[in-house]
Amino acid sequence: MPVVRWSMKKQTAVLLVNMGTPRSEEETKSFLLAMFKDRAILPLPALLRLLLGRLISLLRYRVSWKRYQLVGGSPLIEDTEKTAEALAGMAGMEVFTAYSYVQPTIEERMKALKKKGIDCLYILNMYPQESMATTESIKADVLRAQKQCQFNQLFFAPSYALSPSYMAYLNDVVREHLSALPVKRPLLLCVAHSIPLRQVKKGDDYPIVVEKVCAMLAGSLGLEYRIAYQSKIGPMKWLEPHVEDYMERLIAEGYGEIVILPVSFTTECLETKYDLDLRLLTRYQDHSQVTHLSRIAIPKAHPLFIQTLWDSLKRI
Repeated sequence: MPVVRWSMKKQTAVLLVNMGTPRSEEETKSFLLAMFKDRAILPLPALLRLLLGRLISLLRYRVSWKRYQLVGGSPLIEDTEKTAEALAGMAGMEVFTAYSYVQPTIEERMKALKKKGIDCLYILNMYPQESMATTESIKADVLRAQKQCQFNQLFFAPSYALSPSYMAYLNDVVREHLSALPVKRPLLLCVAHSIPLRQVKKGDDYPIVVEKVCAMLAGSLGLEYRIAYQSKIGPMKWLEPHVEDYMERLIAEGYGEIVILPVSFTTECLETKYDLDLRLLTRYQDHSQVTHLSRIAIPKAHPLFIQTLWDSLKRI
């Protein structure tokens, strides 16, 4: 990546990208179709991805939308917009949002920014740990759109997972949660979104970075930690251990005080509100051998997280 001088000219903007989330039952269908058409999610020939994507979306969209309704909807888009607003205030420049699987899409937003007169665009994403399924997918979409838009300058912000400001952010969020608890030294269970094992075998270092983040964080807090993964889809082999299976193991090992940190998420979403809160916590909070179980909430536009994003941009 070339080292460039940070530009503050009027023709410069930041594009903050996140996954997106459906806002209606009908949009859930198109959301799932867009996701499963993504080669980073289903590495199959284009026609087969399209056919499978249509089948999966038709079979799953009603069940999926029901889950969103059960938790009152996902705040992912609202939280991403607030993050963009806060970053714009800190950076003193325009920050726009785009989403991988709902509108405004990356292509739509880039075309609109080009039409607006932007000629230098900085791409920043909401995924701390890079992965083929997330950050590489975003990069591919951006480069595809760039072929049409032809921005004079286009830059990708570097990963911030191990940056001092991001580690300070995680430290602050965990300490604030622990300060309100009746327990002093619970097990810190770091839960990350799983990815297909085939990606790891192809060289995706996502689990390595997750491990480094969790080890650094737990070390700074003086806590014992473990890592588990969540939200696997389909019959493929995914990163393990799966959090629901792992909880049984932890309880059997005698851990009765557990605090869960969704370490790979920067906004609340279906995975935190449904998979962790509604399914996992509801299942284990009343377990006879569990004396404390809680989940650390992801704050909206936390100042240290905004600083993390700004620091990442300044490293371009």
